[in-house]
Amino acid sequence: MLCHLLQICHPAEGDDVKRLKTLLKGTDITENRLIETAMYATQWLPVIEEYTGWKGLQSAAYYFHAHMNEYFDKQKKALIARYTPIDTGDLKLGAFDIKWF
Repeated sequence: MLCHLLQICHPAEGDDVKRLKTLLKGTDITENRLIETAMYATQWLPVIEEYTGWKGLQSAAYYFHAHMNEYFDKQKKALIARYTPIDTGDLKLGAFDIKWF
């Protein structure tokens, strides 16, 4: 159930780092759990990257997804194209972008 909720839940207008800090205050949600969330539900990557201060988190997450996923929708293809000129079809077949790495 949690995985399904993470997949369908997207940031609303105004969901930023300030709001995330407010919502997390008083909870036991760890930074590791936030990273796991960002890796699973990439729509939260920008906010979680800013919250954690982990520069390059988005690039690392999309690198992982580019080399591990078998299906890419148009949005995911466009996001991956920001980081590598290698076609997602080639990435699925094992192509490796050393510059991105």
